[in-house]
Amino acid sequence: MVCLGRHPLCLLKGGSMRTQRHTNGSVRYDKRRKTWNYLWYDGPVRRSKRIGSKQEFPTKSAAWKEVDRLGLRPSNQPIGDTVRSVIERYEAERMPLRHTTARGYQCYLRNYILPKWGDEPIQALQPRPVEMWLRELQLAPKSKTHVPH
Repeated sequence: MVCLGRHPLCLLKGGSMRTQRHTNGSVRYDKRRKTWNYLWYDGPVRRSKRIGSKQEFPTKSAAWKEVDRLGLRPSNQPIGDTVRSVIERYEAERMPLRHTTARGYQCYLRNYILPKWGDEPIQALQPRPVEMWLRELQLAPKSKTHVPH
């Protein structure tokens, strides 16, 4: 099924919502100066830090290890990024305007998704457990297809 971004969990699966790029930054080799540099975004501003030379760090993975040792890379999990917070953001920004559609989505969110997955961190969600949970729901097959997935 192709996700068009209309279901709440499309935000979890990377549907039509754009994800922030370069969340961990990048390590680049500057051929002119022969140095490794770590580049990242601090809000709208691009920042950089010189890591070292090719003699100090012969490979890109060695340069990444130095970035981790220096503590420059941000943590992978943003604070408060749970399924519940994504659903709240969806309801505020993307919930359909048609009353009957919104009511149906809210019913599935409130009765099925939030009790099971509400406090889970986004990064902890895996497709297989969600599929298994959908199969185990005590709903008619047609109703299961309407649970946002």
